[in-house]
Amino acid sequence: MVRVSGTPGTTYSGTYGTATEVQAVDDATVGNEPTDYEVGAVGGAGDRLNTSFSKTEPGGETLEVEIVVDGESVARGETSAELGVATASWTPAGTLKEETLPKEREK
Repeated sequence: MVRVSGTPGTTYSGTYGTATEVQAVDDATVGNEPTDYEVGAVGGAGDRLNTSFSKTEPGGETLEVEIVVDGESVARGETSAELGVATASWTPAGTLKEETLPKEREK
């Protein structure tokens, strides 16, 4: 899941998802509790979950994004810039294509 938090009252928009399925969030506001966005299954060789959320009004408030898998935070990003962007990406273990080394020549 993708969790967005930060300074309550901070407005933001953004996207999250994989190469095959992206969800958009428009005109949301950080509350007193984090907001969780459910993500479908992330799998397949080289699949990656990407998140990018930006503050939509200038100010020094903090906007934070986390990727949570099985209750554990696996990636996070935050910004407190005027109109900053918080990003995080995660690739599940075992989904990267493994490179195989050529076998040594037999003597």
